[in-house]
Amino acid sequence: MTTSNCAGSNGNASTVYVEIADTPQAEETGLMYRTSLAEDSGMLFVFDGDWQRSFWMKNTPLPLDMVFVNSQFDIVDINHNATPESEAVFTSKAPCKYVVEVNGGYCNAHGITIGDKIRIYG
Repeated sequence: MTTSNCAGSNGNASTVYVEIADTPQAEETGLMYRTSLAEDSGMLFVFDGDWQRSFWMKNTPLPLDMVFVNSQFDIVDINHNATPESEAVFTSKAPCKYVVEVNGGYCNAHGITIGDKIRIYG
């Protein structure tokens, strides 16, 4: 388990304990089929280099916030409350290397916005 820490625009820090999607199978599956996710838990996707990334919610019954982060650890985009089970594709507005998925509404509840920084601890 890895920890991701975000300093929100409200000055508060938020900590999320994340599973790492570190195999092609884990990347493909993500949080699909999960029916619950602890409030301070999520999933971290790590990619090679900064590129625009696309995600969807197919087979994912939970609403999620998808946080797109570049290699300098800046949040460059957020897909708030992604619709469960949707096959609509969301593409980040800016290139990113990391994507953190957390429960839908988490970012708003913790004041996390585009431009904030995250830290990843292994």
